[in-house]
Amino acid sequence: MTKEKQKRRNLNQMRSFTMILVFIVLAFFLHILTKGLFITERNMSNLVRQMATTSILAAGVFFPIVTKNIDMSVGSMMGLLGGICALSQLKWGLGAAGSVLLVLVIGILLGTFQGALIAYAEIPAFIVTLGGYLAWRGVLYLITGSKAVAVTNEVFTNIGRANLTPAAGWILAAIVSAVFILSAFYKQKARKRNGLKPMPQWKVIATIAVSLVVPFGVTWYLNLYEGLPFPFLIMLAVVAIFTLVAEKTTYGRSVYAIGGSIEAARYSGIPARRNVMFAFSISGGLAAVASVVLTARINSATPSAGVMGEMDAIAAAVIGGASLSGGVGKVPGVIIGALIMSSIDNGMSLMNVDSSWQYVIKGIVLVGAVFIDVIGNKKSS
Repeated sequence: MTKEKQKRRNLNQMRSFTMILVFIVLAFFLHILTKGLFITERNMSNLVRQMATTSILAAGVFFPIVTKNIDMSVGSMMGLLGGICALSQLKWGLGAAGSVLLVLVIGILLGTFQGALIAYAEIPAFIVTLGGYLAWRGVLYLITGSKAVAVTNEVFTNIGRANLTPAAGWILAAIVSAVFILSAFYKQKARKRNGLKPMPQWKVIATIAVSLVVPFGVTWYLNLYEGLPFPFLIMLAVVAIFTLVAEKTTYGRSVYAIGGSIEAARYSGIPARRNVMFAFSISGGLAAVASVVLTARINSATPSAGVMGEMDAIAAAVIGGASLSGGVGKVPGVIIGALIMSSIDNGMSLMNVDSSWQYVIKGIVLVGAVFIDVIGNKKSS
């Protein structure tokens, strides 16, 4: 590993630990300000349901950001797809599976359409997705008549409202812990096999400890209320799948290369245009997943669904380590970013803070996240 890569990796790790500390401090103060309402079993269960939508959106936005682009349309796209999902059940006779499949296909197509305009027509991503931000919201108003559309299919609403049984939660925690521990041993063996210096013993022990404490700790705490919420599990599945896509596939590595230098990527034979387009396809597809989770959780599709969702998603991705300069970031980082953004929303709602002030505070957080990104880039260069 070069000194530059090692330096950047260390900065990213330091940033991740910093954001975890920020969340701990934020949670502490919110618990005091809400007079003990924030850190409770019930509120934490609600919080992880709420953050699931933002995390899924942020995981999608992550890919355009890493290619040095941006997607401003995902909030409106999520709202539109939620409206289509609800209408397909209410008026078009589709069941839960059919409506979910429909919006997944439409989401991928909308993302691909925007990506094609950006990659092949060379229209700036900001302009294309800002147009999508306006257009998709307008289409949502048209198809719903600017009214909420109720969802009554119980199979569908369970996606956003059901929980795992405590026993199933413990089994899942054991599986997750085993996967992380085995992965740590595999990486250690791989380093030795490739002639690299193995991880220090203390780091291996710390990894095993975290792999046991986090899954079992989260499961224990959420089981105190109703168990692990389905949206939380969907979020973890999305993050796990797209972490593998980003870090273990040729496509994922090409995305980082494009973000680092698109010209160098082209000279090395990477189909940069196609892969940038696919980054927006992923963003559209995950906007569809987020729309399903949100619509199922609130039992309806509303004209205001997804408003400011793109800002929360971008802020979550940047707080989690994705750089707006491209080429840097880890998909799992979106979880801590979404947790911070959702905690601000949740805490201010518990304090009955006026929505106008919520926008002000979240705007400050977004600018602060970008400022941290800029400072980090200056240090790494």
